Amino acid sequence: MEDTGKRIEELLEKPYWLIDIFPKRIGSKNADIYFRTEEYYQEKKRSQCIRKRFLEFLLRLNCYHRFVILDAETEKEVSDPGPEELEECFLGQWERPKTFCFLFQEKESMICFRTDDLYMTLYQPDKELLDMCALCAAGQGLYVWEDEKEASGS
Repeated sequence: MEDTGKRIEELLEKPYWLIDIFPKRIGSKNADIYFRTEEYYQEKKRSQCIRKRFLEFLLRLNCYHRFVILDAETEKEVSDPGPEELEECFLGQWERPKTFCFLFQEKESMICFRTDDLYMTLYQPDKELLDMCALCAAGQGLYVWEDEKEASGS
C-alpha cells in the first residue's frame, strides 16, 4: 500500500481533467444559478442518477484500460474489479462521503471520485486514455474538460 499511496500523492500534483455533468467551468457571473443548480442535482434521487452515469462510464472504460480501486479511507485495494465492486463505489450507502481512486494498471494516471461530488477528476492521462475517456463519457451525457486555470498554470 505504501507504493500505492506514494503513487497517488504524486499523481495528485499532475495536470488534471474533469469528468463532469457540465461542459466547462461556469463563470462567476452565473455563480448564483450554478449553486442553485448544484443543490438541485445533489438531492438524493438526482445525485444517484449522476452516480449511475459515472458507474456506466467506468464499467465501459475498464474494458479498455484496467484499473485498481483504492478506498482512500480504508486503503482497501481491489484489483481487476468486476461490475459489482464498481457498483458498490457509486451506489453503496455510507454514513459520510468517501473517496475512491481508480489507478490505471498500465498508465501513470488515475481517476478520483468523492461520493458527494458531481464530477470525477482524471489525473495525467495520455492521449489514448483521454480520448477513450471522452468517448465513454459522451455515451453517458458527461463531458471531459481541462480547467483553463490548470491548463494555463495559474
